[in-house]
Amino acid sequence: MARIKRYDIDIQLNDDDKLLCTDANDSSKSKLITLADLKNYIIPPGGQPGQVLKSDGAGGIYWE
Repeated sequence: MARIKRYDIDIQLNDDDKLLCTDANDSSKSKLITLADLKNYIIPPGGQPGQVLKSDGAGGIYWE
């Protein structure tokens, strides 16, 4: 694998682009996730126009 500084910078990101991550349950394992996976983790799907993403105060989020 080349050094990170040798890779081109991609300014056109899309949902199919992949990221290399460390598994939270086993730091000796690496895994690939897509930007779509990350986006759905941060902002859950299902929101409708006009809805607001809210916190439940216990670490969860929901659309209202």
